[in-house]
Amino acid sequence: MKKRFLLAAACLMTSLPVLAAKPVRVDVYLGGQLEFEVELAGLQSGTTLSPTGKPETTLEMRLVAPEPIILDIKEVVRGAASTHEATARVKLVGQGESIQITDLKGSTFQHPFVLKRPE
Repeated sequence: MKKRFLLAAACLMTSLPVLAAKPVRVDVYLGGQLEFEVELAGLQSGTTLSPTGKPETTLEMRLVAPEPIILDIKEVVRGAASTHEATARVKLVGQGESIQITDLKGSTFQHPFVLKRPE
């Protein structure tokens, strides 16, 4: 019985990488320049980015769905007197599609980040 359990456990462990989702790629631009090439693997995976020359700013991204790509975005700008936060949910459907987060309805983002789904 113990051998069967160990064999079943070994089979399950070897098949898990096969079930792993293909990483989702998103390019992040600021001022027309490519700042980051982000890969997120798996639901709820995330990353925190700090753009070059803007140490007071961080951009957090969390993968909600891989196809179409749906991301939760959060920008945090820390100032001497206060901290400004803006959040949004972004959907990138097709290859090559891009969106500027300052163009989102009700957006209060401070920096014109552009998210693009690479081709």
